[in-house]
Amino acid sequence: MNLGNVRVGHTAKIWVDSTNQGNQRPLVSGGATQGARFRARFSIAKNLPVPSREDLTIPIIFLPHKVGPFHGLHKLTWRDFQGGHSLEVPISGIGVG
Repeated sequence: MNLGNVRVGHTAKIWVDSTNQGNQRPLVSGGATQGARFRARFSIAKNLPVPSREDLTIPIIFLPHKVGPFHGLHKLTWRDFQGGHSLEVPISGIGVG
């Protein structure tokens, strides 16, 4: 997911949207945003159930502190009857003057 060009000192927001397309009710075990200038707007409660056909939407904020490209990652983890799983979403943005 690319946040595009963002002026240094300003913020931009995107939403990472994950849909439970199965017929089970997994429990989210965590979410983490990696990359110095990216952060999740809120933390995900441990063992959050996501019903079948429902979405989990996480807002991600980008705040560049200098001019140049930035790269990060948002990782969502969950458990269901088949075990543990994860989804990694690459995030990028460019700080501009």
